[in-house]
Amino acid sequence: APPAPNPARGATTLRFGLPRAASIELALFDQQGRRVRGLVADERAAGEHTVTWDGRDEGGRVLPAGLYFVRLEVEGRAFVSRLAVIR
Repeated sequence: APPAPNPARGATTLRFGLPRAASIELALFDQQGRRVRGLVADERAAGEHTVTWDGRDEGGRVLPAGLYFVRLEVEGRAFVSRLAVIR
């Protein structure tokens, strides 16, 4: 599902579903393709999942307004959603 709310002023909810258990990696990237925050990197069970991103980078700093990309990698496939952050 797309990030919600989008655009975001603070926390954003990310939802995804898995048809079967799988190792996943969920991360956030800036417009230049730099990874700014890793959110999940582990095994998840089949079903619906929700992850909340607090608007901060790896160091705990609030990210500035801009366009970001949420990337979910599952079993060699990548799914990308755009996320606008406004301040």
